[in-house]
Amino acid sequence: MKVFGYFCAGANTKWGLEHPDLSYGIPSNPHIPYTTQYLDYLCASIDDAIKKNGIDGIFVDWLWNPGATMEPYPPLKWLACEQVMFQELMNQPFPGKDKITPDIELQFRRKAIDRCWKKIKATTTKANPDCLIWLTSCQLTSKDIAGSDMLKEVDWVLNEAGDIATTEAVRSGLGKHTRLVTCLANWNGQDPVKVIPAAIKENVGLYGFTKPVIGSLMPPVDYYLSKSIDSLKGDERNVAVLVRAYNHLPFDYVKK
Repeated sequence: MKVFGYFCAGANTKWGLEHPDLSYGIPSNPHIPYTTQYLDYLCASIDDAIKKNGIDGIFVDWLWNPGATMEPYPPLKWLACEQVMFQELMNQPFPGKDKITPDIELQFRRKAIDRCWKKIKATTTKANPDCLIWLTSCQLTSKDIAGSDMLKEVDWVLNEAGDIATTEAVRSGLGKHTRLVTCLANWNGQDPVKVIPAAIKENVGLYGFTKPVIGSLMPPVDYYLSKSIDSLKGDERNVAVLVRAYNHLPFDYVKK
């Protein structure tokens, strides 16, 4: 079993509290501009984790610009630190908020993510060339990342939205070595009975996540196998279908 370290690139409460001038606050969504100061901090954390813990990979979440959750995104606030980023990334002075067009902002957003990705990749490779980078994204077709070097270079990429259409749509934009994974979670509302067979047929990896329900644990496997799939809802249904898939059992199997 491979062990991954989790890094939420776009949100960090500690950073937001300690660097209010380099953050949009500390909301429960991406709030950090990818300044050079923040990238140094993030990558020092990644380097430290790889070297001290010998992890097999890093799992990178929310590699988004501030405010990004689901498209359409709100416009950037253009904090003073973002104006500095503009000059660094666009090779020209910040023209003023009133001069920022949607096209200019999109160019900036893409360049900010690209710089962050390249620093993460370089840091990880230097710390351990065999360390995998696993990117998760709920919007793989977003204009901020579509066609990016990141999607071509990353080792594993997770379609967190879990839908079959997106999983298929992004294939052509991935690197030849990139492992495509799809996701089952209560928030994305996907039907595991449809998603799992489609993923297996197309050699797409399966992943799921949920909150523990018995203290820090989940019910035993027999709990899910002893109930019919149709009698379960939400994440319990997702887990029940995954359990059968991993054990090569038909979906109508019920343990007596």
